[in-house]
Formats: sequence, structure tokens, C-alpha cells
Amino acid sequence: PRVVDAVLPLGITRFDFIGGEVTLFGKGWLDLVRTIRARGGRHVSVLTSGWFLGEKDFFAAGRRYANDAAYLRDLHESGLTHVVFSLDGPEEAHDAGRRVPGLYRRVREGFARVRDAGLVPRVSVVLGIDTKSKAGLDWLADVSPPNTSEQSTSFIMPVSSGVPSTRSAISPKPGSPT
Repeated sequence: PRVVDAVLPLGITRFDFIGGEVTLFGKGWLDLVRTIRARGGRHVSVLTSGWFLGEKDFFAAGRRYANDAAYLRDLHESGLTHVVFSLDGPEEAHDAGRRVPGLYRRVREGFARVRDAGLVPRVSVVLGIDTKSKAGLDWLADVSPPNTSEQSTSFIMPVSSGVPSTRSAISPKPGSPT
């Protein structure tokens, strides 16, 4: 709460919970969401794989939920405004990378349930995982909805993801003169 109180007077009203699947492992994060909204935060989002979509009788955010609708309702009632789903590439690549068959489809089908709960769905795409091929580029065009008030897409280019980059391709070999 002290950080919230320190940054709100600076005009910062957007707060994003990211990293380590906060929805699954975060304890007390929904209390912090409530605090942020009560003190003037306008946009509060969480980045997730969407692991909870389609689940029944599961544990998240420090409590048990009967289904994803109950969880999404609790997120909304706590003051969350946006749910950002991380997609790593076309369906096959995404599910293989996440090691969860069917997760991609569950996320895509879950957008409507997120909206029904009063939340705004968004997509975060990590560029580099099968996004340089023709099929990958076609997928990017398909997954990137128009930037409307209901949905938008963020693109992330990892610096050290193991994906060759222009910088690594032109960096001198170790021990060579610079």
C-alpha cells in the first residue's frame, strides 16, 4: 500500500500484475487490487496463461473457486479491470511450449467469459516463438484484434530468449578486437 500511496500522486493510475503466474501463486494480490482501486487506481490488470479457464473446483488467489466464472466474478468484484492472456504463438506451438494441450483454444474461447464478467480481455504476445515464418505472421494478424475499448494486444520482444537477434548476429566473437 505504501508504494500505491507514493505513486498515485505522481499521476500513475495503471497497475499491472505480471510474472510468475500471480493468479495461481500470488497471496494477497487481490487485497492489493482492492487497495489500488479504493485509492484512485483506474486500470488494474493481471497477466496470466489462462490456466483457470474451463477449470472446476480449483484454488487461486488464496481461495477455492467452483469454476472459472466464479473466479472471474471475484476478480471483477475485487476491482481488477483487465485480464491479459499470454499467447506464445500459433495453437500448436503455444500448447507445446506451455505443455498444456488445449490451453490456446481455452484462452481464445475464454475472451467472451472474461467480457461477461465485466472485465476487459487483452492479449500479450511474446515475439520470436514461430512468429517470423509466414504462418507465424498470419497468426499475428489473426490474434491481433483491432485496438478497441474491449480488447487489444501487446507485443513483447524478449532480449535473451534464445531467439537469434540482429544484435547477437553482429556481436564480435569473444576475444576478437571490437
